[in-house]
Amino acid sequence: MSLIGCHLPLAQSVRIQGTSLKVMNPQSVPSYSPSCFALSPDVAAREEMCRTVEGAIECRKKDERFRDCKDIVRDLYKKPPNAPNYSTEQLNDLYESMQHLKVYRHNRESTAEIPPPFMTFDEAFHDYPSILSELKNHSFTTPSPVQSQLWPALLKGNDCIGVSQTGSGKTLAFLLPGFLHIEAQHKQYKEEEKKPCPSVLVLTPTRELAQQIQREVKKYSYNGYKSVCLYGGVARRDQMSICRRGVEIVIATPGRLADLADEGVISLATVSYLVLDEADRMLDLGFEPSIRRILYEIRPDRIVALTR
Repeated sequence: MSLIGCHLPLAQSVRIQGTSLKVMNPQSVPSYSPSCFALSPDVAAREEMCRTVEGAIECRKKDERFRDCKDIVRDLYKKPPNAPNYSTEQLNDLYESMQHLKVYRHNRESTAEIPPPFMTFDEAFHDYPSILSELKNHSFTTPSPVQSQLWPALLKGNDCIGVSQTGSGKTLAFLLPGFLHIEAQHKQYKEEEKKPCPSVLVLTPTRELAQQIQREVKKYSYNGYKSVCLYGGVARRDQMSICRRGVEIVIATPGRLADLADEGVISLATVSYLVLDEADRMLDLGFEPSIRRILYEIRPDRIVALTR
């Protein structure tokens, strides 16, 4: 497991773990340190932790629930047509222009490729006209800094942690690569074969945030992928009915999803793209036990994106 690091001021940041990239303002490092997310400040200890995690992933792949799962298609990154080959100096200047973004390898053993940021929507989605059309319909002009760096990193198949202010475009930063991830997994199956369902899971701390994300899913309506929004405080009948019909995308609060998964209403074994949105807030609200229950049900080699 390798780790790359970056810094963005004003908490506009991305931390990518795995064959990955990290973007973080040192003054905005989260104050919480639960064992499941903690990174040791000691480099040697951190690298040992990475090797331990990799070993655990290999062991869990042998679990009978995941034996029949096809390998995840992780690398969807396509170099934009006519994209410049940046020198190190040019890339540093580019990062400087993006609110002083700095990128670095966090793990001494890392050989991970660091894709340069996408500076335009055309660079990011030149092969996906429906996404480009929808972005232009909403009068977006250029990607936000967090989108510019998260899109290539996630499309490369990296695990990510993104930290940015409200209104900086975090939802689209993880959602659009999620759409393309589903499409890539489905292409592995013949038309008559059952597709993995669900493929994408987004966990959020509140009903309001879950509903907001589902509105974005419906707004883009990529390939007609179906979604369900699961949260507590309402009757479960309609939610259970949608789950049983099958969906590609699940947006949920941890408590309600953990309960439905325990009851066999929904299986999470096919999830290969996991988002923990506002992960710090979920931990503050006491959702760690539910999150752990959910993670245990998901294939261990999934792609993970965390935001705060």
